[in-house]
Amino acid sequence: MTPAPDLVGLLPCLSMLAALGAFLALDETAWLQTWLSQPLPAGLLAGWICGDIVTGLALGLPVQLLTLGNLPVGRTAAGERVTPLLGAVGAVCAAGVHLPPFPRTTDLSPVHGWLLLGIAAACLAGYPLLRFERRLNLRWMISGLRGVGGGRLGSLEEAQGRCLAATALRGGVGVLGWFAVCRWAWLPLLDGLPEPIGPALAVVPLLIVPLGAGALIEIYGTRSGLRWMLAGFAVAFAAGWWSM
Repeated sequence: MTPAPDLVGLLPCLSMLAALGAFLALDETAWLQTWLSQPLPAGLLAGWICGDIVTGLALGLPVQLLTLGNLPVGRTAAGERVTPLLGAVGAVCAAGVHLPPFPRTTDLSPVHGWLLLGIAAACLAGYPLLRFERRLNLRWMISGLRGVGGGRLGSLEEAQGRCLAATALRGGVGVLGWFAVCRWAWLPLLDGLPEPIGPALAVVPLLIVPLGAGALIEIYGTRSGLRWMLAGFAVAFAAGWWSM
């Protein structure tokens, strides 16, 4: 799992992932807000870029379920989710690891659970950076408003441009950073863990389903949540039947 890195061969994929990270970081709260920055579509887009949509689904869907009750709206900081996910999908594909989207007891692998734990830890680690960025953007916008009051009519547009550029830079650089951490630090660390930890990590993806169901019930209530869960089970059953 730790061959010599072929950086030249990875450059096209990494460039596209960084561009996607910049766009999705802007899309999350600063611009457009198409919701393509949600973990599930973000994971699918990253998997498509890397040539493995199934792995993008295998990582994007659990993160989506875990964050159903924590949606970014306006200036709300819901945690750093996009860049760690994109970096992890790229790292897994670069390592040649294939993950099943709906793991069965025969498909359980500690790699899947280890990656989900790594994404969760990266989301928490990136949250202070996200808050710092929001505070910096607020200062720039206040400075722009003061400039308008002082007669500099273009100062507000300049401040907004700096804010958007900082967010895009954080998204693009963040993807590359988390890719490097996941590919050459987090994944190799799995081989050095004590042997009993492996089976426990393999069960982690299965725990995501009840957590997501609980989040749906908490948001929509028991009846509506039940309808969402039945629809999800129907989609999962159809996907499993189609893949047989």
